[in-house]
Amino acid sequence: MSSSNRKRNRKPNKRRRKTKSSAKRKEVFKGIPYSTTNHVILGAGLVSIVVGFLILSTGNAVISTILLVIGYVILIPISLLLTFKKGKQEESKEPVEPPIKEAKGEAGV
Repeated sequence: MSSSNRKRNRKPNKRRRKTKSSAKRKEVFKGIPYSTTNHVILGAGLVSIVVGFLILSTGNAVISTILLVIGYVILIPISLLLTFKKGKQEESKEPVEPPIKEAKGEAGV
């Protein structure tokens, strides 16, 4: 069997090795404060821009200009600059210390 036939008959390796770079990548993306609200506003901005260019191609410059300004100047900057709370999940991640109880056998004099 030649070496080219061996390469063709080899099964693909389905296991992925975790490298240090993938762990670093997860750490970098873990600190990004964007929530679902940010992504929805960004999507609305992109839709506004696409619809604005489509209307511009038909010849209506007034409506297309308004949509493009709303997308570029209002929606996309809002989605990138504002941070929204992600919800109650982050609050529950904080460690909570149990209250300190006094011993029953000691009497305070």
